[in-house]
Amino acid sequence: MLTTHTRDLLSPSEMRFLPTKRSISPEDESRTLLYKDASLSVRQIVRVIELENNVQHGTLPFLDRDIHNLFVKVRKKLAASDMKDLLDYLKFEQKASSKFYYAFTTFISMMGKTPKTTITDQDPWLTDAIVTEMSITKHIFCIWHITSKFSGWFCTILHSDYQYWCANFFKLYSLTLSKEFEPEWPLLVEKYDLINHKHI
Repeated sequence: MLTTHTRDLLSPSEMRFLPTKRSISPEDESRTLLYKDASLSVRQIVRVIELENNVQHGTLPFLDRDIHNLFVKVRKKLAASDMKDLLDYLKFEQKASSKFYYAFTTFISMMGKTPKTTITDQDPWLTDAIVTEMSITKHIFCIWHITSKFSGWFCTILHSDYQYWCANFFKLYSLTLSKEFEPEWPLLVEKYDLINHKHI
């Protein structure tokens, strides 16, 4: 039986590099995942946690490798539940869609007729239910929903004229009579050369 060690024992500072001695606390784990979602690199994450814990560089109870392993573990966990999450989402959406159908059927039976016009926000399930249950109803979109997309639709085309387009559009929008609006709309479209634009 050996009574002496054949190798030098590890110092306490070296012991922390052993896999059994390394661990990421639940607090550091949640912060690490938060920082990953904020697109920080592993080195940046380590540095931020060192600063937050007020410890010297390189003295955390875990290494960069442990953070990589944490990311792999989380990714595997998420991948295992991807299909279930997708099925749950689709079941939820199917229920939401059927609720719209029920709501419109109930509305029509209570009112005795379908409305002439309905205003929505382009929800696909809602649109589908309106087309099916209220086929003779005119379906239009909320003005705020349309104007919120203006910059994406027109800014690159109109450049410096974009703000003038918006001002002229809202001036026309404020008109209350169709006989005032109808002749002005084509002139506005022509003025900004938007006749062939797909959103006009």
